[in-house]
Amino acid sequence: MASTKEDTALTLLLTPDNPSNTSISDAGNGALFYRVDTEFKSPTSSTAVTTVSSAVGKTIASWKWRENWPNKLTLRNAAPMLMSRWLKKSIIPLDDTATFSDPTNGKQFQWKGHMLYSKDDKAHPIAAFCPTQRIPHSRLTPEEIETGPHYIPARLIILDARGEEALDFVVVSLLVLERQRRTIGVVWPGSSFAHR
Repeated sequence: MASTKEDTALTLLLTPDNPSNTSISDAGNGALFYRVDTEFKSPTSSTAVTTVSSAVGKTIASWKWRENWPNKLTLRNAAPMLMSRWLKKSIIPLDDTATFSDPTNGKQFQWKGHMLYSKDDKAHPIAAFCPTQRIPHSRLTPEEIETGPHYIPARLIILDARGEEALDFVVVSLLVLERQRRTIGVVWPGSSFAHR
């Protein structure tokens, strides 16, 4: 049997499906890649800080979500910057695109909905995000209905070496965009969960 591109791709699971607090691990062997944690400065504060750490605890990125001010992002050991300086969203209404660059080499990438492309190759996606999807009971056996779970977990599929090379920044951009989408209540096509 021939393998498909997804069979050879790196698939990362988000558990739970929460871009603000999750573990991101390899679907194949369960190895932890990233840990995402969000803390509020105080119980009454609307400012939250999200931190993405590697499996060994090294900080990959952190950002401040601020209600009345622009959000600030720190990538690795760089100086804090406005989130919009690194992750540039389209200003065209209903255009779900956002671009960012890998600060280590300047390569540019663009999310179009749930697909990520290299800025210089918009024909071949390098990564795809698949949100959590419920499995209808009609597709389950009686044993599966009893044992669960009844969903396909959220996953980020890295389709080629370009995505693996920029993996830290692919993950950070996805987390930021997903949190923003869920805050405004966007539902991914094909997903049965409303994101909030």
